Amino acid sequence: MAQNGLKHELDSLSSSPPPSKKRKTASPTPSVSFGMTDPDPDWQVTYLSMQSYRDPQDKDYKRARLAEPYISAFTDVKEQADGTLDRCYIVSPTDKWQGMRKYNSFVIDEVKYHLGEYVWVKHGLEPQTKTMHEKDFWIGKILEIRGATTSHVYALVNWMYWPEDLPLCQAPNELKPISGRRGYHGRREVIASNVLDAIPVLTCAGKVDVIHWLEEDDEDAITTPLYWRQTFNEENNELSGVRLHCVCDQPYNPDTTLLGCENPMCHIWLHKECILDDILTKTHDRLIGPLDDEQKRKLAKSKTSKKCYTGKFKADFKGDAMVPDVTITDIRKGQNGNTWTEAVYCPKCGFDMTSDRPH
Repeated sequence: MAQNGLKHELDSLSSSPPPSKKRKTASPTPSVSFGMTDPDPDWQVTYLSMQSYRDPQDKDYKRARLAEPYISAFTDVKEQADGTLDRCYIVSPTDKWQGMRKYNSFVIDEVKYHLGEYVWVKHGLEPQTKTMHEKDFWIGKILEIRGATTSHVYALVNWMYWPEDLPLCQAPNELKPISGRRGYHGRREVIASNVLDAIPVLTCAGKVDVIHWLEEDDEDAITTPLYWRQTFNEENNELSGVRLHCVCDQPYNPDTTLLGCENPMCHIWLHKECILDDILTKTHDRLIGPLDDEQKRKLAKSKTSKKCYTGKFKADFKGDAMVPDVTITDIRKGQNGNTWTEAVYCPKCGFDMTSDRPH
């Protein structure tokens, strides 16, 4: 952006509330000195625990009291106690950061950004030479805005992670730490975190709506561009849990469909693939016979996803009813692709999910 344009943007900044009454006078300009052509400082954010901030007996208490407390807005009430993500932070160089004036908003390209809003963030200030897609940007929530001159305005942001960017971490239902996307992460899903960074506001590339998806049964469909339901705690590399469903006791990917059992004594939500697995297993057992113990052990030890019906039967849902019938095809040699249709029964309680009558 041109220098004159940026000057106009700084003039548009809204000042934060006045300083404490203990100060008799307030300086109208920042106390830190930046030249118009000075490079951006290499901002670094370091953390201390809230325990250190609150406990006078803690060895880091004095240093923590110089830090800013971060009280997370992302606590997942289902899985985490209040304050799990809270921590203290110090932005360095501290004298430069603390010496800048605080603001409530800034304007770039006629877009006004406010504290508490989510923004797309470019990876740098260099001009883009390719078509940009969503995942070419980071996503942050603006926590603080500080400025020294028209060319030195910065935002402290709270990062939201794309699932692909998750470092090594572990959720409650996982046996060991893994990195990156999980199978239940939707394509519009981000993960809230307690990771902060100070960035030049010129890396902000637009606003974005992000909602908290609570995974409730009566919740409306997600209509905003992005949502979060999970948090990443950098302090201990923990990923919060998500709601588990189905007879497999696994999470739900909202890009897929869950089918609900209407039996009032059951009311379980089921993955379509788990329903098909149950139907195909029962078909195998009925037409061929169940596996004996030795066959089950061999199948369990197999490193593939092979099932007892693999290469023998296949199935798919037929029609567009709320709970459609299932079409089964016999693909064994000599069966000529014999096909038939079956109703869907709940794998947990046996309820007829197709016609709503008990089985």
